[in-house]
Amino acid sequence: MLCRYRFNNKYMLLSLLVINVVYINYHVFVAQKTKGPTLETIKANVESIKIENTKWLPEAPLSRYPGHGANKSQTLKERLEKRIRHLRDECKIVRNNKPLNFDKLGAFQYPWMYVNHEHKVVYCQIPKVGTSNWLKIFAVLESKMNKTSDLGSNKIHDVALPMVSYLNRTARDYAMKHYTKFLVAREPFDRALSAYRDKFIPKEGYGRPMFAKLGKALIDRYRNDSKNPTRSEPFPSFPEYVKYLTDPKNSEVPTHYSEPRHWQPQTDLCYPCNINYDYILRIENIEEESDFILRKVGAPSGVRYPDQKTKTSEEIKKDMMRVHYSQVPPADVNALFHYYGLDYQLFGYDPPPQF
Repeated sequence: MLCRYRFNNKYMLLSLLVINVVYINYHVFVAQKTKGPTLETIKANVESIKIENTKWLPEAPLSRYPGHGANKSQTLKERLEKRIRHLRDECKIVRNNKPLNFDKLGAFQYPWMYVNHEHKVVYCQIPKVGTSNWLKIFAVLESKMNKTSDLGSNKIHDVALPMVSYLNRTARDYAMKHYTKFLVAREPFDRALSAYRDKFIPKEGYGRPMFAKLGKALIDRYRNDSKNPTRSEPFPSFPEYVKYLTDPKNSEVPTHYSEPRHWQPQTDLCYPCNINYDYILRIENIEEESDFILRKVGAPSGVRYPDQKTKTSEEIKKDMMRVHYSQVPPADVNALFHYYGLDYQLFGYDPPPQF
């Protein structure tokens, strides 16, 4: 039987070889008769195609980013688990998965982590990613408020809430080991634009922008270097702001220690590779994902993520992104992508589009 199998297999391979040769010759003959393009012509056409302004796209294949070809039939639990697996795999790739030593952190390096002991949950705060709403939720869990609508987004920051940094070493280590830990991420370019619009642009009824002093410093440093040196607005343009974010010497610009947190990479603020998070939520799906985490930790059924009355539609958000980023020189867009490179890589966001 073995000899017969080898004999038949030998002739099968020979037959396939003959069929393949005939097939190729036939198509060459047809191509010549129909005067189709030659191989050399095809190569020349391919090489003539120029793709501009894509140097800022990631070098990693897009298949590594979960946003590409995501399986929409996945359950929320499966999607969150996949997000954590992706994070841990990427942390291994960047060789940055050593546990965080809290005792060796400087005063301004400590992650802003809020803790609720009753429900055994820890939340790492990242500015411009729905933090005011999460502080409202933690205030309700701490019985500082009856409901999340009791205080506005500005006043909630004045409410004293328990933080991991306030705990002694024993209590801190216990919470970090046994409590449910999560953070909320946001698409990096969208977050950077949100910080600019919220902190540097004057708002009706609010007088000066919140970061007016820093805005003036940006104008003094970058306005003469911009494409519009004759701008007269008393606040930095978006290209000037991006120039500041990507300037290797931007630490020379005097700031309050809490201001840069609004645009610093999210990975710099919450140490996702060094803290063993249980869940990475996304602000883009916050209603669904926040409800999951709150039910997971046993929060009362009435405690939910506050309604987003001013939520911007996806189409308007895309238009805003296009309008602002199209003003920025491609080299600076490239630099900004690399500035947020780890945010894109670790949190699995799709690379931003060309503007």
